[in-house]
Amino acid sequence: MARARHEFAVVNDRGDLQPGATVEVRKESDGLIAAIFSDRAGASPMANPFTTLDGNVAYHVAGGAYKVTATFGPYTKEFRYVAVGTLGEADNDNMPTTFYPSPSQIIMGHTANIAALSNNTDPAFQTHGTDASRSSMVGTRWANSAATGANFLLNKSRGAAVGTRGVVQSGDQLGTFGFGGDDGANFILAAAIRGLVGAAAGTNDMPGVLQFLTTPDASATLTERYRIDQAGEHQYTMGGTAVGRFGATSNYNVYSLNNSKALNGSLGIFGGASGDANRLYLSSPADVVAYIAGVEYHRMTAGPFRARVDLATPAAASSVPGITLGSALIGFYWGTGNPGFTAPKGSIYIKTDGGGTADRLWVNTNAGTTWTNFVTAA
Repeated sequence: MARARHEFAVVNDRGDLQPGATVEVRKESDGLIAAIFSDRAGASPMANPFTTLDGNVAYHVAGGAYKVTATFGPYTKEFRYVAVGTLGEADNDNMPTTFYPSPSQIIMGHTANIAALSNNTDPAFQTHGTDASRSSMVGTRWANSAATGANFLLNKSRGAAVGTRGVVQSGDQLGTFGFGGDDGANFILAAAIRGLVGAAAGTNDMPGVLQFLTTPDASATLTERYRIDQAGEHQYTMGGTAVGRFGATSNYNVYSLNNSKALNGSLGIFGGASGDANRLYLSSPADVVAYIAGVEYHRMTAGPFRARVDLATPAAASSVPGITLGSALIGFYWGTGNPGFTAPKGSIYIKTDGGGTADRLWVNTNAGTTWTNFVTAA
């Protein structure tokens, strides 16, 4: 380790050097005698205290704050908190400029305040640089254990004065990590991750929400796109409306990817709270919904490949299970008893409890309720 050099002259009130003065160096941290050396590498220890030959003092010591006491004759001169270190030896071109415009603000890498955002003109800490290293911050913990690493905390209190406690409320913003870009006049947020209070807070009770936001094109306003709430629910948002949701506490497993069912190809799965007729829907290119009631009902009513499957009694025109296929919606149905329901013309019905060859197979002849039976093989 390179030691820092400290040198000064022991003089009286008239400025005369005091040969033979005794000098003692102690650490301010614990008051103990400091280890001092005559060389930078620390290979040649010096006595402490030591006596000067001509009143000029020079020694090397590890960086820190020291109490230096010089005694000459009956006089003693004490220097407190003498800062000794190698930082001042660094090339200033490689050191970031540090500017203190006020006691509560620090600016590194520049000599004036630069507005971080159009609505936030003087943040307490800024760092500026023309390369990544000079404009970055790092926190590192060194420990041979599973202990917590470095932390970066954003806290919020409802207390109106520093140090005064005040319980936060549901919906309060606790902190934001923002990503801003220069629009030529101001820095505008393009994306952000934000923490919120998710519900009523209390002692050792702080329900949280994590928001993910982006700014749309031709806009300067963040819009929520995704969130995780205090119950572990995941929610997607489009146009300010929740359009996708899933989680263990929902009354549905997956919410619609398009709540209005307006976008082609959107898909949604609902639970019982929305009714059996809407448990699954798929928006077709013609905006016609195909859906399943539970797992027993499906239909597509538009397009050349429209199809309908009723594996149980459906809540539609027909009252028996069946399949309807093709652009003409030709149906294939089955059930007990003679057919009397409305179906597409040419549809086929199989009577599953038909006792004879004359009433097992039926064909619809008028797209209404008229059916004609055919004789089948025994």
